Amino acid sequence: MNPLWKAAQEFLNVSATAGLPGALDLYEQLETTLERDDSERHRLAAALSDAQMTSLRVIQEWWSFSTEHEPWFAENPDRRRQMRLLDMYPILEGADPMVVSLFFGIDAPFPKISTYRLQVYRLFQMEFNTAELSEASEQLTFLGFLQEQRRLASFYAAIQRVTVSFRLNRKLTQADLDSSSGSGTHVLAQRPLGTSVESCPWLKFRKSAIGYPYFLWNVDKRCTVEVQNLKSLPSYTCISHTWGRWRDDSVPAINLPGVPWLVPRNTRFRVEDLPDRLAACFPGWYIWFDLFCIPQDGSTRAAEEIARQAEIFGNARTTIVWLNDVTDWTGLRQTIRWLCEFCLANDLSVNESLKLPSDLDDIPTGLLVETPTTEDDQTISPAPWLTSLWTLQEACLRPDMILCKDDFEFLTVKEGYNTVVTLEILVALMNYMIGNYSQGPYETVVNSMKPPKDIRYGTTLEFEELNSPVSGRQRRVLEDLPEGATGVIELYNALVDSGMTSLYRLSPVSILTLGHHRQCTSSNRAEAIMSVTGATQWYKALTEKRIAGNAPPSLENQLIMEFYPLDFLQEVIRNVGALFFATVTSDLGMLNPVVDTNNEGWVPQSPSIAVGSMLPFRSIAGQIAGPDYAYTETSDHPATTSWLLRHDGSVSMEFSGIVSSSQDSPPSMPLLASIRVPGHFSTGISERCDLHKWVRSFRLESSCANYAVSLRQQTKKFHNGIILKQIDGKTMVKVGTFVTDEITIDKVESQLVNWIVL
Repeated sequence: MNPLWKAAQEFLNVSATAGLPGALDLYEQLETTLERDDSERHRLAAALSDAQMTSLRVIQEWWSFSTEHEPWFAENPDRRRQMRLLDMYPILEGADPMVVSLFFGIDAPFPKISTYRLQVYRLFQMEFNTAELSEASEQLTFLGFLQEQRRLASFYAAIQRVTVSFRLNRKLTQADLDSSSGSGTHVLAQRPLGTSVESCPWLKFRKSAIGYPYFLWNVDKRCTVEVQNLKSLPSYTCISHTWGRWRDDSVPAINLPGVPWLVPRNTRFRVEDLPDRLAACFPGWYIWFDLFCIPQDGSTRAAEEIARQAEIFGNARTTIVWLNDVTDWTGLRQTIRWLCEFCLANDLSVNESLKLPSDLDDIPTGLLVETPTTEDDQTISPAPWLTSLWTLQEACLRPDMILCKDDFEFLTVKEGYNTVVTLEILVALMNYMIGNYSQGPYETVVNSMKPPKDIRYGTTLEFEELNSPVSGRQRRVLEDLPEGATGVIELYNALVDSGMTSLYRLSPVSILTLGHHRQCTSSNRAEAIMSVTGATQWYKALTEKRIAGNAPPSLENQLIMEFYPLDFLQEVIRNVGALFFATVTSDLGMLNPVVDTNNEGWVPQSPSIAVGSMLPFRSIAGQIAGPDYAYTETSDHPATTSWLLRHDGSVSMEFSGIVSSSQDSPPSMPLLASIRVPGHFSTGISERCDLHKWVRSFRLESSCANYAVSLRQQTKKFHNGIILKQIDGKTMVKVGTFVTDEITIDKVESQLVNWIVL
């Protein structure tokens, strides 16, 4: 989490001078050392976290001027002069050309300064200027905002990187064509750079030998090998795919040469052909492929490897998505080209008049499939890989996955071109198009959303963020797409329906929310997602019970809302704390089993049916928004440690920190807050109202009380809470959330309440 200057000083054994000149001196010393000695690069890489390493690579790319070709920077290579220009940019925008030329020595036409260049420059300042941290009033808060800046700069860098080939519009050289081997695959020396500076930061594991898989597939020798028997730890690639729902138990599992267990068959691909296919596409590689690297016999070793997916995917040099049902990249490549042209045609900020490129040939991407539901009806849904619960975990662990089609050809920006396209690059391009790229860490809690109308048949729109700075952009773009935009619509629907549009802003809780809509053939869905949430101890204990013969034959009676075992969810709550209870629903209609909210009313129906209003998933259909991961300093209200998840999905609260209540006399001073009760009331982000007054007015004609309850603090400023409404006696449901900067959690006392929240 620390800025790069700390690692650079220790690595170089020097002290940096505060200020930007000192920052540049330190960076250039580091750059010179790394360019001179290859072993030094490996030594530094071993000392840096994933986030620090990604940030350094983004800054190196930026200073190298390899992805932006504004002539002024090429003609003025003096970095100090470039920094002066960037510092003066706000002044230059509206200044008289003659004044600028006279006082700043810059002649018209002035260089165009991209948002990309400004964002990475700000990152450089935060990473290498020692004064930034020392002058911060709250150092932990600064480190959180540094991580947010890393994410934002990486987003713009990813867009810049993928559009550069279209920006230059250069012809492919023979060297470009030769860089790809037969099927379009090639060895990547480093992980692909993308938008996720550090995937799943809550896991906090370091790469080491103990994180390696027990088995790997040796492509050349066509056999499964034990890693502990190898002379050295090899670089390896994980291949993510889905096959479980097509398992064919009508035929015997195959005894495949080189694999020390029987391999199940499926109706999607011939497993007996895989050794030869992998050898043809990945010569010399070591690969982790579940069928060949996880024993398919339900053994203890298999259970151990299933629980170690975070380490296995995290240690991989590269990861691949094998979309074995996609046979052609033409439609997706055309969609990428259109999205890149959209990025180039529009400024990287919100504007009312968006320029949409034309020239689309109505070619499908293969990312949506039709599934027959009845004899006369078809359901359109994302490709199988995008609907699997197991692959959700793998995508969250490694958003930088490279996409491969059925013959293992990599998806590249252009046919025969060397720039690979990762899953998170697709997400970045789509989020840029709809303007969903500048969301801060608190907006998920307070944004008002409503489901817009479908813009055309077969298109499902994501809830639009009406109070964000990009209000309306999503709708304007999708309504005005040119004819033949099948690929753009398919990619949009595939990413939205699978929840991938928020791929680089996830938390363990929002992953549970996304898992709500995913398919899993196992009755124990937690197995498929536990590793990415960091909650695996319950599974290890269950495995020990199975070995001893003490485990229950089935976990179905222990599932909360028919989704996850109670032991698993309790471990998640211990890990993430009050964040677990911070989700919001799209509409209070999800409360229908216990209360009738029609006609702006509140009529309790049943005080005994748990609907999971405090949970990040529901047994009732509906949209749920999970909270982002907070890189900034956080603390939970002490009362939340008394909250217990019950077997029926309700939550018991012995104590609560009540910020405001309709049962008490209103305080003399207002308490300004952003409030969100989905589908009924929202102040948005920029607007706030008196929380005390609102709590004492929301549907009190039913005589059911309202309570604003403290949840957690993000930095010393943002105080997040939930809004509970009474059903009957001490029975409540959660109806919304609030955020305030008027008071901190230490000002809110815990009170004995003994509530049950359905």
